[in-house]
Amino acid sequence: MSVRNSFGDDAYFLPHDDRERDRLNFQDIILKALTNTTHHAPLKAPQRILDLGTGTGAWAEDIAKEFPDSEVIGTDICPLPSDIPDNLRFYAEDATDSNWGSKPFSFIHTRMLNGCFSDFKKIIQRSFDYLEPGGYMESMELYPKLFCEDGPVSQDNAFADWITRQDEAAMQLGKPIRTGNKLKAWYKDCGFTDIREEVYKIPINQWPRDARLNCLGKCWAQQLSIGLSPQSLRLFNQAYGWDHGTTEISLVNVKKSIQDRSVHGFQKIYVVWGQKPLTAPMKLLPLDDESDTDTISISGQ
Repeated sequence: MSVRNSFGDDAYFLPHDDRERDRLNFQDIILKALTNTTHHAPLKAPQRILDLGTGTGAWAEDIAKEFPDSEVIGTDICPLPSDIPDNLRFYAEDATDSNWGSKPFSFIHTRMLNGCFSDFKKIIQRSFDYLEPGGYMESMELYPKLFCEDGPVSQDNAFADWITRQDEAAMQLGKPIRTGNKLKAWYKDCGFTDIREEVYKIPINQWPRDARLNCLGKCWAQQLSIGLSPQSLRLFNQAYGWDHGTTEISLVNVKKSIQDRSVHGFQKIYVVWGQKPLTAPMKLLPLDDESDTDTISISGQ
């Protein structure tokens, strides 16, 4: 079943269908196995947690179960699940133009949102303003580049070429995906302190001999291959004018490249978290700096 969001056709380049939701849930499982945690920030008893761009809500459900006394809110532009823990609520909201309400948050979380925003730094600043003093924010993003353990990646590598095309198309359409390596600097610019960064390496297929990494690589290759078409069709059509057939033909060699174990390739996933200083004020104002009008659903009112 395919679902359209209510925020306009340019709000998100990926489809909202069952296959994509399955991929996102699979990706959630992989990321939990990679990091062995739901969060890196040193949370104790957060009162209010906001998960921006919650996707299928898998992370929000995990954090709600981990902190059953916390109020957890997940927002996204597409329909969200209803069978959820009692302390979790989901709302269809666009983080870029919503008034986030009149109540601050203890922890704000974003994950794999590259390509969702024209100005990710603005979302980080907005999050800083909406955190209570001493609160934390954490972001996880995939860096759009193929790395190789054995040296530079060959110029004729089809997967590396696809990543470059995707990156250039996203930039052309004003939704950059090259954000992971910028998060730490953005956090600092926005006022966060005690900023930490963890960079995870995940193999793109089963080339590692280590059993754990081999399994992670197998799973990552599967989710990459599943995501190629949905991550390309609309994006390449809008940026390059490619039709469905042209795009699908171009992906044949990309899928083969992902499975090529002779290339010891990996990708980097950046996780950054930081704390809002205890002396920093809260600024519960709309993104466009207009006067605060009606509070929306994530305000908890």
